[in-house]
Amino acid sequence: MKTFFVVWIGQALSLFGSSIVQFALAWYLTLKTGSATVLATAVLVALLPNIVLGPLIGAYVDRWNRKWTIIGADLGTAAVTAVLVVLFLTGKVEIWHIYVAMVLRAIGGGFHQPAMAATTPLLLPDKHLARAAGLNQMLYGAMGIITPPLGALFLAIMPMQGVLAVDIVTAVMASGCLFAVVIPQAARALQTARKSVFADALQGFRYIWAWKGLRVMLAGAALLNLVIYPTFVLLPILVTKHFGGGAPQLAWLGSAFGVGTIVGGLALAFANGPVTAIMQSVVPRNMQGRVFATLGTLAMAASPIGLAIAGPVADAAGVRVWYYIAGAVTLAMTVAYAFMPAVRNIESQKTIPAPVTAAPVVETGSIVLPETDR
Repeated sequence: MKTFFVVWIGQALSLFGSSIVQFALAWYLTLKTGSATVLATAVLVALLPNIVLGPLIGAYVDRWNRKWTIIGADLGTAAVTAVLVVLFLTGKVEIWHIYVAMVLRAIGGGFHQPAMAATTPLLLPDKHLARAAGLNQMLYGAMGIITPPLGALFLAIMPMQGVLAVDIVTAVMASGCLFAVVIPQAARALQTARKSVFADALQGFRYIWAWKGLRVMLAGAALLNLVIYPTFVLLPILVTKHFGGGAPQLAWLGSAFGVGTIVGGLALAFANGPVTAIMQSVVPRNMQGRVFATLGTLAMAASPIGLAIAGPVADAAGVRVWYYIAGAVTLAMTVAYAFMPAVRNIESQKTIPAPVTAAPVVETGSIVLPETDR
């Protein structure tokens, strides 16, 4: 438990820095261009690499040491931010520089997220996984509350390069937390280890496809991401062009969403938490990287389509139109899920065949223990 909280605090710091950077870059692009299409394009170029490479990234996460994978992802994204700091400091930054930085930072996040999700079950017993997932959901909600106003404050008192430097500091602090602890590594089964990376990625996809409730939820998640994801991207345009506001108003809207995330999580018993905990407890430890990475890829696959449509629609018909569309689809999906047994009873579908042929083990220092005895 102590190790988990050390890691969790470090990753909270990393998330804080990343959230500040996302707010600052979105506001910079809004002021620089005032175009919904530019904002949509910026997010699109950041999404595509992980959608294409996500399953392969997950296969590498399962092959590599997860502690060093997370550290490498944190320090790698910090290095990309450092390049942006230099470009802003010298006045040579261009829009395409920001696009490239977003792509590289997204790839780092593509390694970070499944590695962190697959690490949690190695640190906690199954009975605490739902609590950990709920804690993570509250963390994201809290970041949604505090980072927008802080981002607006930082932009008001510091130059852009100073705001971006916050991410570098927090990434180094997060890596320091990981350096200080020992994280068990789920060793790969010997027969699985002889397979190619592509075969590993396909194995993760087949595992997900065999879980009917998860299949249905993924289809709905893809549809919701198609309509909802652009609403976050277009929020700066809504604030400036429709409400006539500035960075403080954008910050308060972001904070309001964070409050809703926390309150909604409490009211629905951390709706995302139990689903994550079920997967963390059921999916074999030595293939969780592939499963979580593939889930992210499939869930977000429709987002680029939504962004490609939403940007031009908002520029041509007004940004409000897309919010009406997203609201209607969300309500319809909520009603539909209420009548789908596969979704309502997903927690009862926990006997998914494990596609491994040898007993996985967990390696801790020089001691190797069977997974079931961990």
